[in-house]
Amino acid sequence: YVIETLDLSGADTVIYLYDSDGVRLLDWNDDAAPETVASRLTFHPYHAGAFYVRVVNYNPTVSGCGIGYSVRVVAQP
Repeated sequence: YVIETLDLSGADTVIYLYDSDGVRLLDWNDDAAPETVASRLTFHPYHAGAFYVRVVNYNPTVSGCGIGYSVRVVAQP
């Protein structure tokens, strides 16, 4: 799977990926590349079942109606 943020409007995202227990952190990403504040993870599930994604703004004090982003999860062959 590829999990990524896009369409950022004033946001600087961080993605966290958790195991099925919702507690064990498996991976995280702050910036997908040096020239972007969007985030991107590539994930190969090691068991069947649910995994959890948490997306936050890097700076928790930045908020409001003008801050936004989209999240996309795509299965890769």
